[in-house]
Amino acid sequence: MPHTILFVDDEKPILSSLAFSFEDDYDVLTAQSAEEALNIIKTRRIAVIVSDHRMPGMQGAELLSKVKEISPMTMRILLTGYADIDAIMASINSGSVFRFVNKPWDIEKLRATVKLACSIYEQMSSLSGHQILEEAKPVVKSEKPSTLFIDTPNNLAALRELFEHDYFVYTADSFERAFDILQQRDIAVLTIEAILNGEESAPFIAALRNLKPNVVVIMLTGSKDSSLAIRLINEGRIFRYLVKPFTRQILKDTLRAAVEQYNNPTTIETVARSIEHKRIFNDDSLKVQTLHLSDVIRRVNAKIARVGTY
Repeated sequence: MPHTILFVDDEKPILSSLAFSFEDDYDVLTAQSAEEALNIIKTRRIAVIVSDHRMPGMQGAELLSKVKEISPMTMRILLTGYADIDAIMASINSGSVFRFVNKPWDIEKLRATVKLACSIYEQMSSLSGHQILEEAKPVVKSEKPSTLFIDTPNNLAALRELFEHDYFVYTADSFERAFDILQQRDIAVLTIEAILNGEESAPFIAALRNLKPNVVVIMLTGSKDSSLAIRLINEGRIFRYLVKPFTRQILKDTLRAAVEQYNNPTTIETVARSIEHKRIFNDDSLKVQTLHLSDVIRRVNAKIARVGTY
């Protein structure tokens, strides 16, 4: 049987266009409001929901957050504009969105993205039966997890002092140093500055998908950048995007949640990273020990570009 996908938009012509584009391959349902969509989610098994963000009443980001609570395995895609920065930030930090699709969208890329989302939903369903995997307990490990902080020297000293009692702490003040550590150590979670030594971190994070696909990444930044945030969730599969200033407790809680995800192989995020890694690299990881970081970044970005999804 074809997967069931749900499109949500308050504009009927857009819904009709989307339904026409997908109805040959899927069981397509549509809703013109968040409330209508939630009623469908409560009564039908939906593999993928694709929702516009700017709608009257409940907006798309809030809708997808509620969908996550009701139907955790349903894959959630948000149609949005770069101006919706607060919605983007909230969606990333609640883990409620699988992909952001910018308007106007490329229908072939949207098709490929929905197909990928369906494959993840299918694997989650086969793993879970009728259990809700988001509630599965993480694997409890006796030793302290290893963390890597990639930041400026002053910030690294403070981070080490804050976390060294609970974690094995590694630090790097450059992407090249971080690259060396990741090849030598099993890292569970890393935090990374958006810009370090004048270089953007996004290419390095994308390279991690090949080098260490299971590492959970937390972005730290001094500003809200919607284009960067979308790129990092779509290409880098980051876990959280924290905007300074934030409290030490927020960072502690975020790091703890990231370790729990790393230890739990059955969350949607973990399964999605695994499936995407196989799809992009065909289990043919680059022999990074023989390459410079710049070469790894170039080759990984080329592979990601060929996939054709958002």
